[in-house]
Amino acid sequence: MEPLCLDGPAKNGPALAGHYVQNRRAEVLRHATNGPAEAGHDVQTRGAKERVKKCDVLAQSTQSSPRILRIFFSAASAVSAVSGFFTGSNVLRHVTTVAVAAMLALSLVACGGKGGDEGEAATPAEIPTIVAEVAKVTRRTLADELVVRGTVAAVQNEDVKVSALVAGRVTLVSAAEGDSVREGQVIAELDRRPLEDQRRQTAAALDQAKAQVENARLNLQRNQQLFERGIAAGKEVEDAKTQMASAEAAVEQATAALSTADRNIERAQVRSPIAGQVVKRMVSVGEQVDGTAAQPIAEIANLDRVELAANVPSEQLSRIKIGQPVSVATDAYRGRAFVGSVLAIAPAVDPTTNAALVRIRIANADRGLRIGMFAQARVQLDQHANALIVPPPALVRDQRGTAVYVVSGDTAERTPVTVGLEQPDAVEILSGVEDGQTVLTSSVYGLGEKAKLAKSP
Repeated sequence: MEPLCLDGPAKNGPALAGHYVQNRRAEVLRHATNGPAEAGHDVQTRGAKERVKKCDVLAQSTQSSPRILRIFFSAASAVSAVSGFFTGSNVLRHVTTVAVAAMLALSLVACGGKGGDEGEAATPAEIPTIVAEVAKVTRRTLADELVVRGTVAAVQNEDVKVSALVAGRVTLVSAAEGDSVREGQVIAELDRRPLEDQRRQTAAALDQAKAQVENARLNLQRNQQLFERGIAAGKEVEDAKTQMASAEAAVEQATAALSTADRNIERAQVRSPIAGQVVKRMVSVGEQVDGTAAQPIAEIANLDRVELAANVPSEQLSRIKIGQPVSVATDAYRGRAFVGSVLAIAPAVDPTTNAALVRIRIANADRGLRIGMFAQARVQLDQHANALIVPPPALVRDQRGTAVYVVSGDTAERTPVTVGLEQPDAVEILSGVEDGQTVLTSSVYGLGEKAKLAKSP
């Protein structure tokens, strides 16, 4: 028998591989058929058949993969160099050597070895399976809005600090914070007695002035009669006329003083000049007031309508017009919007903030908005009717751009989109999706191009 040498295939390369393996299989089969008489101390027939089966597997591997052949014969050549040449009586050792070489070759392939001139195909990325919420693409009217913030204030000339017009001690305060008052309603009273004493003095002065007028009238009449008879001089008549005019002026002065005294008595009752609510009460009973604006008794404001003073950046002023509708909200009334409109725009811009003051008039019939509240106003600049919208969580913004994941069956696929107007509860989509499509609204970040949706239990 020819020696079972592995040097030949290893040197001649894959071109002789198939022929070589087939010859070895036939040789092993022949030894198994002829029995122990020819094989000497070789293995029994059953073991030989198993080795034939191994040769068949090796032959299939060599036919299907030239790369495996190269690795196989490289390993076989190494084993042959160690083992040397074997005689025909050592068939078992020859087959064992071949099996070892085959296992070495397959191990190299499994570990990722690469052939010299052939590349391996890239393994496709596994599509992840996720659990996510979804929503439909719908249509809705969206408004382009400018958001400004400011403080609620009373309308000009409808917020007053009421002061007493005369000095005196407070004897009554009939209104407190939050009370509604009518125009002309008494909210406080002062001690009237000093004022009544002053009136009596002015009344007495008036009576005295009237008596002087009567005396001057009689004196003038007597001097005129004497002048006509040639007894009195003309100068005496002129002096009598002067005294008469002075007495009449004293009457007028006393009359005015009496009128002032009467008015001061009326002013002892402090009345509200407007209808509204008491914003703040400044004095209490027993306190002394000086009758000037520096010491007010109460602040009263009309809250049926209020204003919001907001600073608007100069670059946005060209988009704001008087009369534009405004929606006003405040944290004190979550979910409620107050209706208003732009009332006036300041003609000057503050150079420090580069913003101008904009006054917004707000209807406040139930007096829900209070003076000093911080509020947010949305000025409607434009309106997009029948716009395609998706919930804001559906958007993915990364280095690849803006996209949504459109669901088709049980697969969600990344779809680039163009975004229009954005609001807290909706985002306008100009292109990329259609009405009625389903998009993911959660678990969207970190996904690739596609994702599988887990079935609901």
